[in-house]
Amino acid sequence: MSDILGVTLAAVLTVATSVAASAAEPIALRDMGSFHVGGRLVEISGKPVKEITFAPGGVPAKIDPNGTKQNVPRWTTNDDATLAAYIAEIDRVCPCVILFHSQAGTFGFKAAQARPDKVKALIAVEPAGVGDPAKFEALKRSPRS
Repeated sequence: MSDILGVTLAAVLTVATSVAASAAEPIALRDMGSFHVGGRLVEISGKPVKEITFAPGGVPAKIDPNGTKQNVPRWTTNDDATLAAYIAEIDRVCPCVILFHSQAGTFGFKAAQARPDKVKALIAVEPAGVGDPAKFEALKRSPRS
């Protein structure tokens, strides 16, 4: 029993020492940045400034809708633009694995179907849609490594 305890203790100390040594070294970030894909600029003018309370009892905030759109609402009328953005991102950063959830299911599957040679795998978490059933076979030819 003491031999097992000794070996276990030695293994724990070895791992702890290794972890401590690794933690002492700083993490070096090679690069950092951001980019946008898809979308378009829309200029709004002539709309009134609104005062909105986001939560009951909260402090009202003035919202000026005029200017150029930093947010894109999820409407069914912009599905083509959203899918084009997904595909543009795949073209820019892949080969890759795509992770998506819920409403993004349709876009994730359709984007992978459009670029099966660039998508290595899909991780679909509770997808609300599965893409184009007529193009489902395209996903079978996705690279595996």
